[in-house]
Amino acid sequence: MMANEPQRVLVVEDEPDSGMAIRALLEGRGCQVVVAANARDAFERVASEPFPSIIFLDLALPDMDGDEFLRAVRQDPRLEHIPVVVMSGWARHITPPIPIAGWLPKPFEGHQLIEILDRLSPKDAAVAPG
Repeated sequence: MMANEPQRVLVVEDEPDSGMAIRALLEGRGCQVVVAANARDAFERVASEPFPSIIFLDLALPDMDGDEFLRAVRQDPRLEHIPVVVMSGWARHITPPIPIAGWLPKPFEGHQLIEILDRLSPKDAAVAPG
């Protein structure tokens, strides 16, 4: 990712209000955000758009269990390196254990999402002084 290129974020969230709120928060930070309402939509977006630099994933999806989605991402050589942050009110584990970059227990505050985003942002993605 180039220094002035916006961070690309894929948000997989089936609750429209939550998806819009997360999009607004991330776009306010200069991110390019795509919201997918289900796993099928998320995989279609990844295939048709530039790969995201981070994925925020709700585990409770209508068409695929979050574990299955995460497993599919980790098995795809094009996606396996992308950090995935799980957003869920469920118990804090993925079965079987699958590597994730972070956990946001629902409900969460906007600053918690931003802290994780900042921690996972590539160091060279900082905006150059203007």
